Amino acid sequence: MQGYTNIPTIKELPLLIPPLPKQKAIAHILGSLDDKIELNRQMNETLEAMAQALFKSWFVDFDPVLDNALAAGNPIPDELSARDEQRQAIPKTDTNNHAIRALFPDAFEFTEEMGWILEGWNITKVLDVSEKLTKGTTPSKADLSKAKDEAIIPFLKVMNIDNNGFIKAERLENIPKSIHEGSLKRSIVREDDVLFSIA
Repeated sequence: MQGYTNIPTIKELPLLIPPLPKQKAIAHILGSLDDKIELNRQMNETLEAMAQALFKSWFVDFDPVLDNALAAGNPIPDELSARDEQRQAIPKTDTNNHAIRALFPDAFEFTEEMGWILEGWNITKVLDVSEKLTKGTTPSKADLSKAKDEAIIPFLKVMNIDNNGFIKAERLENIPKSIHEGSLKRSIVREDDVLFSIA
């Protein structure tokens, strides 16, 4: 191992360079991979935008409920009348989300806590619909330095989740299993858990 070198020495270093056709083939493969990565990123952005638009349509603007209420001849709250007019202007077809609309009621009811909500839906606390409510924590440096076993368990932090809600798995740090099952046991993520950040 050499701790120091200089430009003349570097200039004399031998390099193995593949023939030009092979270089071009490698560049083509890498370029194709870059194109695929960019296409996937664009698709993820498109899918995220579609998911946000659907969520807003269903649970903010209540479009399926408005459509059902209009079809049933039920009254529309004044606060939703502008959206009601927009929904009436949309041409109705047989493929106009009948399966989705069947999941929603055809009327609204007023509540003191939240204003107009969907008829038959309840207002409840997160605690009442959860098996367990806990908060995550970060292992201390002291605990990490004392651990004797290998760091093999991926540790999820808010910074590992992108703006689209995807986990950037390549950036996860690993922690020892003894810490994961010890001081962090109340924060173990399981299937169907819902995570949210208060930071």
